[in-house]
Amino acid sequence: MLTYLVKRISTLLLSLWIISVCLFFLQKNATVDVVMLQSKARSNGSFYVHPLASEKVYRAEAVRLNLDRPLFYFAMKPAMFPDTFYKIQYPEAVKVQKKLLLATGDWALVQTYFQALTAFYEKVALTKNGPVSIFWKQQLQEMANTSDLSAVKAACKGSDEMRKPYIEELRKIEGLLDLLSYQTPSFFSWLPSPRWNGYDNQFHSWFSKIIHGDIGISSRDGRPVWDKLEEAIPWTLWVNGLAILLAYLFAMPVGILMAILPKSRWLGWINNFLLALYALPAFWVGNMLLFQATLPEYGFSFFSISGWSNLQREGGFLSQPIPFLLQLSLPVFCMAYGLAAYLTSYMQSTFSKVLNEPYMLFAKTKGISRMRLYFKHALPNALLPQIVFVAGIIPALITGSVVIEVIFNIPGMGRLFIDSMLSQDFTTVYSFVLLVSVLTAVGLIISDILLVVTDPRIRLSRENRNE
Repeated sequence: MLTYLVKRISTLLLSLWIISVCLFFLQKNATVDVVMLQSKARSNGSFYVHPLASEKVYRAEAVRLNLDRPLFYFAMKPAMFPDTFYKIQYPEAVKVQKKLLLATGDWALVQTYFQALTAFYEKVALTKNGPVSIFWKQQLQEMANTSDLSAVKAACKGSDEMRKPYIEELRKIEGLLDLLSYQTPSFFSWLPSPRWNGYDNQFHSWFSKIIHGDIGISSRDGRPVWDKLEEAIPWTLWVNGLAILLAYLFAMPVGILMAILPKSRWLGWINNFLLALYALPAFWVGNMLLFQATLPEYGFSFFSISGWSNLQREGGFLSQPIPFLLQLSLPVFCMAYGLAAYLTSYMQSTFSKVLNEPYMLFAKTKGISRMRLYFKHALPNALLPQIVFVAGIIPALITGSVVIEVIFNIPGMGRLFIDSMLSQDFTTVYSFVLLVSVLTAVGLIISDILLVVTDPRIRLSRENRNE
């Protein structure tokens, strides 16, 4: 038993680590460039911010956010790329220098070219503002944002009056452009080169913080993501917990009765009703109920969209249980009716299958009472598939409650997920996905433990297999 659990937990931990790696790289590819937004904000909305100037501000902010490190423990890139290419943080600079490097294969020459552009910009920036300096600032913007060498050569052209103050810098840039135009990458520069970056990388830092409970800062409002999840989780647990309880309280007795009672036309009608109930989309039912419960001219007005904020301020369930349950009634019903319909049919089929097992037929021949036969012999065996089903129901309900929480304006995890998606707060979005993954893994482990505890045959077979 212990050996099996250790193996099972180790496998799930490895799965969670792989999921974390995938989420990290998705976040890096999809995250809004927060550093760029801050750099633009610091420019105070000026009409012109040259990329070579704002790159310094961007780099300082990237260093503060630990973005000047390699992404992962190892990397596989063409040999022409230097080991320190990840230190280029400014997006435009990364794009242009990468294109020039792939076109020439000479990293030293590309670096020298950009250093010449930077020196040219610094000299122009020190010049008193006038028609000449403004002209070259505009030209430099085009030169720094393109990898088209012919366009850069055209941008360097100008009248003698325009070129005279910066003739040395322009001649140096034009000479480097000629070298870049004739340079081509060799065959060996395209060969893949594995790089070991060590533990000082962005993923290791990010994953270490997650293990210690720091899952990041929201790019929407600057708050810790965990604080936002702590506020949202209780509401989602209330809705989903009551929905699961209500569904099982309905499904277990009704499913057992449907399995015990003789087949009749009524049983077929009930099955058709459960199928129709399961097929009804929750978002449609939720909207219909919301109209009936909020508009007096359509029905009642006991449900308030803004009632959640009042419940949050006044302490929730413990302070006022009746308004709390009334406010939860509609979303809980929308979460529970489809689940109850499925569980009822599932319980009926599993209980009927157990009743037709040979050992149950043998027990009937011994004269055991029906109540004892049903609840002592059949029910424990029929509950085993339900235990497996419970393992995946909690994370599935949390993800499924996204629509319901949005419809009923519940300040839970689903609403937080949608708000984060709309505001491009991908740190919160991927934290939500990671939390659901953890819940799924924990649910699988709990289901294995419950199965082993409730059925000795499973424990015995696994121990024999491990031996």
